[in-house]
Amino acid sequence: MIIMPLGGGQEVGRSCILLQYQNRNILLDCGCHPGRDGDDSLPFFDALSNPGEIDLILITHFHIDHCAALPYFTERTDFKGKIYMTHPTKAVMKLLLSDNIRLQSKQGLYNEQVTRHVALLVAVAVTVADARRGCAVVGSAKLH
Repeated sequence: MIIMPLGGGQEVGRSCILLQYQNRNILLDCGCHPGRDGDDSLPFFDALSNPGEIDLILITHFHIDHCAALPYFTERTDFKGKIYMTHPTKAVMKLLLSDNIRLQSKQGLYNEQVTRHVALLVAVAVTVADARRGCAVVGSAKLH
């Protein structure tokens, strides 16, 4: 198993950790640093050789430092994997991300197209409870 912090390793903010195990690539969280602006607030995504190889993102909770870079990652990279979170996280995250994108747009991090995609992004995110029920939308991620 390889564990590589892309942010949040020795600070509070921009929590994002890459886990690699048996040819699977998982991002734990995808957050922004609340004390920084624009690209400087993002995790170090340039350390990823190919964001399209990320199989899934697991958002642990809805704080800015754990989920606010999600729209950037899904809209500005070739990520095609699944996104998992709990129902409470999904409920709060839509409001939180909409507000964060409005603020970050002033620094040029997001544009109107990304702002329109937030509702869709959160709508297609799969909750952990949905995954446990095995709903048809979700493909399972075999880790062993």
